[in-house]
Amino acid sequence: MSLSSGNQQMPAELYASDAPQRMGSVVLELLMSGRTLTNKDVIATLIARLEREKDILTLDTYRQLLEFVIYRTGGGSGKVF
Repeated sequence: MSLSSGNQQMPAELYASDAPQRMGSVVLELLMSGRTLTNKDVIATLIARLEREKDILTLDTYRQLLEFVIYRTGGGSGKVF
């Protein structure tokens, strides 16, 4: 089973159930702060959240999202996914 995002497929096991909401909050944080919405900024925000978070399940979600963004974009700094 896989989840579709855009025109690529991601294995479902890489997705925590709250991942879409968490990614949405990352994007919203970036937009509200006036920062650009690039892969580099999304990756940096996810890393910052990993460093602050204490909840194990939330940490796992952020790790999965970071893996997804890097897998999907190759870690490039251009336009978001």
